[in-house]
Amino acid sequence: MLSIHPIHCDACGKEHQFTSTGSEQFEQMQCAHCGAVLVFVDGAFPVVERLMMRSAFEFGKGDWTVTVILTAIACESLMSFLNKKWTLSPGRIPGEITVKDEEAWEEKFKDLVTIRRKLNATSRLMVGCALDEYVRGSAKDNPQFAKIYKPYEGHSPIDAFISSVFHRRNKIVHSGFIDSTEQDAADCRAKAMDLLVLLQIMDRNKYEGFNASLTHKLTEKPLPALNSTK
Repeated sequence: MLSIHPIHCDACGKEHQFTSTGSEQFEQMQCAHCGAVLVFVDGAFPVVERLMMRSAFEFGKGDWTVTVILTAIACESLMSFLNKKWTLSPGRIPGEITVKDEEAWEEKFKDLVTIRRKLNATSRLMVGCALDEYVRGSAKDNPQFAKIYKPYEGHSPIDAFISSVFHRRNKIVHSGFIDSTEQDAADCRAKAMDLLVLLQIMDRNKYEGFNASLTHKLTEKPLPALNSTK
């Protein structure tokens, strides 16, 4: 897949485009206007970010149907990654995870079948409850969170995500529907961004809890001192 990321030069404001194919790194470039060196660094979830970049590019070109497909893939990709991460990682270092472990996880994840079950299973792995329950509780306790997810008050967030993102994608992929509108694509991207941010907040919460638990264990049971020789 071609990844396209627009960037403005901080020195002169001229716009450029970084391009990359597949998982290749973006190469640095020099601003043709002022000569400044421009560098793009991938974030924590590069595949998701590149899919959303390309989605934004297609949206800008007016290809609403491709926008919906790429946006839904980005959401499903992050959900799968986080489910795998928090199923296999706790208590083990990456080198201890075998191919058999990954294959077993994949089969178990496939058995969940629906997006609803996959999203709720992933939510429970990270925050201990279903997605809607987490959103309601967090909105009650955190004003900043409540502001972001205010549009979902009185409704089921997971229903909104499934309807706006995944059902639209399925209509294209499974029924051959290729007449998505600008409103379809805009709503899909807006709901997808809310879901992607939500999943990353959950991931951060899980990491902070995991890190605190690990720190507590290390403090409670210190590592044995190394033998010294005189």
